[in-house]
Amino acid sequence: LRPLLEVTKGEILTFLKNNSIEYRIDKTNFDEAYTRNNIRKNVVPVLKKLQPSLESIFLRNWENISEAQKYLDLKSRNWITENMESPYRISLKKFNNTESFFQKLILKNLFNLYHKKSDKISSSIIKRAQKIINEKKTGKKAPFGPNTYILINPVLFEILPKNKSKKIIKKKLTIPGKTKYTYGEISSKIIKKIPKDLSKKVYFDYTKCKFPLYVRGREDGDIFQNIGMKGTQKLQDFFVNKKISSYNRDRTPIIVDKNNKIIAIGKYVISNTCKITKNTNQIVSLEL
Repeated sequence: LRPLLEVTKGEILTFLKNNSIEYRIDKTNFDEAYTRNNIRKNVVPVLKKLQPSLESIFLRNWENISEAQKYLDLKSRNWITENMESPYRISLKKFNNTESFFQKLILKNLFNLYHKKSDKISSSIIKRAQKIINEKKTGKKAPFGPNTYILINPVLFEILPKNKSKKIIKKKLTIPGKTKYTYGEISSKIIKKIPKDLSKKVYFDYTKCKFPLYVRGREDGDIFQNIGMKGTQKLQDFFVNKKISSYNRDRTPIIVDKNNKIIAIGKYVISNTCKITKNTNQIVSLEL
């Protein structure tokens, strides 16, 4: 914060004199090795000879620029609020349809929003991020500050932390009960009625499950049978088709049976082998 930025040196000295306030002058103010001193001592006096109202003109221009900056920052923050599809994920099409100058403001304010404070991010980092977003190359990354990066997905880009995701350690589910795993907790119940809304939790036909059930992370070569499919599908292909980033793939809990066969991929999908039907009368309910 610079509370005296709008006050001239002459005004300060007049105030001190009128109020009989003693002051000290920093001797480094006379050292022309500092650029600011060189400008103040050698450049400003020449400019003031050409334009005596230099200070008032400069202040007026600074106020205009400051107000314009505040207005544009507000507009860019409103744009983010309206166009952020989910936390820190923005449509490539919507972003690339905005003006180049406005894109830089969006990125600056996205950075501040993510870090919950107004940190300075260099223009070179913003330009690099803007370049890869404009190119729309899936899988491309760009550093976005010291602890984050931007990742390009097929239809959107997102901000992600640089720290590597921990692998979800395989753990037996307590049914009924609660099971803590690497990224959260799974609550389970046995119910008899089929819920009207099947989207909020994961539901299995109890009689079709091969117990015990486990939660684990993804593994190389994982396959599963999706609802409505005759054959199997690779888990990797499922993640790609659903446009799930590599960061979120590592954090998605995989539910498997005693034979390590996938029966659910997070809340995204349930395997054909354990799906409930209108004849199901005993249900395993999982809340992730």
